[in-house]
Amino acid sequence: MPTNRVDPQTLIGVKVKVHFNLHTHLWSITAIGGEHAGRVIANVNTITLTNVDFKVSAAGRARCHRLGKRTVHAWVVGVVESIDQPVATDQLTKATYNPSADRADTFTTPEGSPVLHAPRASFARSPERPDRGYGWI
Repeated sequence: MPTNRVDPQTLIGVKVKVHFNLHTHLWSITAIGGEHAGRVIANVNTITLTNVDFKVSAAGRARCHRLGKRTVHAWVVGVVESIDQPVATDQLTKATYNPSADRADTFTTPEGSPVLHAPRASFARSPERPDRGYGWI
């Protein structure tokens, strides 16, 4: 299990980038500014962000398809509200991204609507599939 560079609880109120790590099955938090800018500084089980932008790099997606390998080219950016708190997903809408060529090139809802921004979103592993992570808006 990777070690955290910073205590995740110190990130409350900080703007960060987050992606789901397919190897550790944790949410990786990347610093946007400061001494660790651009580096993963913590890995957590759940995270809730506010003022959330859902990003997919078109160039990264193309590289993923060209190489036939999954790469980190989709993430979310937002301000940390809470870390490692239970997430009640029953009243929320799932937001997911799949780089498959036949899927959308954005995060989407189960109905296929694009998700580009949300005032608040929580990120947790799926109760049915702990190796999969989803956003909940």
